[in-house]
Amino acid sequence: LSTYTYSSWKGRNLYIDNFYVMPEFRGEVAKPPLADWAPLPCCSELHMHVSYLKPENMAYLVRRGGENLTLQDGWRLFRFYGDHMGAGTERSNKLK
Repeated sequence: LSTYTYSSWKGRNLYIDNFYVMPEFRGEVAKPPLADWAPLPCCSELHMHVSYLKPENMAYLVRRGGENLTLQDGWRLFRFYGDHMGAGTERSNKLK
C-alpha cells in the first residue's frame, strides 16, 4: 500500500505503508535497491513508519540507505481520531 505525499521543502514524496519482506527473502541482498522497487518518477523521497519495537526492521532500512528521522531531526508522528480531527480548527476559528 502506498500513496504520494507532498513536502513544501522537497516536493513530491512516496509513502509506503505495510512494507513486508517475505520470510524466504529475508537476509538476502535486495536487488534492485529498495528505492528502485517503487514507482518514483518525480519523487524526491521515500517515507515509511517503523515501530520502535522492531529494531531488526529499522536496521534493514538503515542498511539500505534509510535515515531515521526521529534520531536525526527529532520528528514525531501524531494521530487524531474522530471528533478530535476538527477540534483544532474549531478552536482556531473561535480565536479569530
